[in-house]
Amino acid sequence: MKIFYIKPMSWICILLLSLSACKNDFLDAKPNKALLVPTALSDFDAILDNNGQMNKCPYLPAIGSDDLFVTDAGFQNVSNTIKNTYTWNEKVYEGELQGDWRIPYGQVFYANIILDGLEKNEERENPLYQTLKGEALFFRSLAFFQLVQNYSVAYQKTTAGQQMGIPLLLSSDVTQKYDRGNLKESYAQIIKDLITAIPLLPMHSKNIDRPSKAAGLALLARVYLCTADFDLALEKATECLNLSGNILDYNTLNLNIKTSTVPFPKIFPQNLNPEVLFNTGMLSPSFVNSATTMVNPDIVASYADNDLRKPAFLYDRGGGFITFKGKYSSSTVPFSGLTLDEVLLTRSECYARLNKFTEAVNDLNSLLVKRYKTGTFMPYTADNTSNVLALILAERRKELICRGTRWMDLKRLNLEPVHAITLTRKVNGLTYTLLPNSNRYALPIPDEEIIISGLPQNIR
Repeated sequence: MKIFYIKPMSWICILLLSLSACKNDFLDAKPNKALLVPTALSDFDAILDNNGQMNKCPYLPAIGSDDLFVTDAGFQNVSNTIKNTYTWNEKVYEGELQGDWRIPYGQVFYANIILDGLEKNEERENPLYQTLKGEALFFRSLAFFQLVQNYSVAYQKTTAGQQMGIPLLLSSDVTQKYDRGNLKESYAQIIKDLITAIPLLPMHSKNIDRPSKAAGLALLARVYLCTADFDLALEKATECLNLSGNILDYNTLNLNIKTSTVPFPKIFPQNLNPEVLFNTGMLSPSFVNSATTMVNPDIVASYADNDLRKPAFLYDRGGGFITFKGKYSSSTVPFSGLTLDEVLLTRSECYARLNKFTEAVNDLNSLLVKRYKTGTFMPYTADNTSNVLALILAERRKELICRGTRWMDLKRLNLEPVHAITLTRKVNGLTYTLLPNSNRYALPIPDEEIIISGLPQNIR
């Protein structure tokens, strides 16, 4: 297997770019690589408080998925990267720099700085030591998971050992060797990091930008769902739900599809949304937030009249033009974090796949009764539902719109012919198509990384 070296300059650039947005005294006070050697627990804590770096996630999957459509006029005003991602072109970046690769690997780099530093730190009896170790492992795992969703094909147990994974950087040493390995190794590391992290994470995090034990379990349930390990996904989802709060009753929200633009409780500075377990936001909000980007009409039509998700998620601009407003953070940044409703839907799906249909519909009902106008929801039963799994997947589609999970769901569900979807778009009179299981579900590694490192590129 060919081995590649990270060029030190590439990682110094990542470090300096990341630090430029930092507000912490420790980070501001040490502007060059030679001095960036944290040693105290307070230093490591400050690194993780840099939410401008640590709590960002890729945005290109939101553009490539089928949640949103853009008008022809809007299409003309976006970057080449967005145009090419939106139309699933073979070439995507055209030389433009890419945060979707740089930011997660910056997060990995910071996590490794903390993990390496903790190995040399003597305060192992300090409770903060264990918390920081768990948090660093969580952030590294989340970054790796986001990267495999962007840059690798869907996981299949029978082929994962032959499919290209992502570079697994497990040290802050900028001269370490690395290659892409395989997808099985990538997922194994993601799972290993989370399994190690969860016992170390606090029951209650210091704020919603830092992970709790429930957040770790929610992420692990998501990872197991992606690998079709439904028994373990169900187990971890159940553990998470046993630790967490209540499902938000949408009847308590200020909902008006024409006038209410911020329907959800704020999560800053104090988290008032009981469903939010951990906050991340998409790197570039402009496409999702644009007045020329509309919600897929098929999704709009799927909400029943008494379904409060319709006024909670959708903004009616008139003339049948509906845009998305349902950000769970109540900020301008599209929310892509971990939530209880996703975990409940994960458990419901796993029950259905394991032929536990009564449990599956019970979970679904416990969610939907909080989504419909009071007194209007008619509960499902296993007896009166012809296809429980199809129903759950349809509700997952409506519930998690623009949450950063659709690309993941398309990839995993396309492996099952009964759930496979061919995506199509029309732009300026031309029709573009993305077939199920296409190689183009794995985005190309950015041009600058290929030039610097010589990593093998995805075949598109």
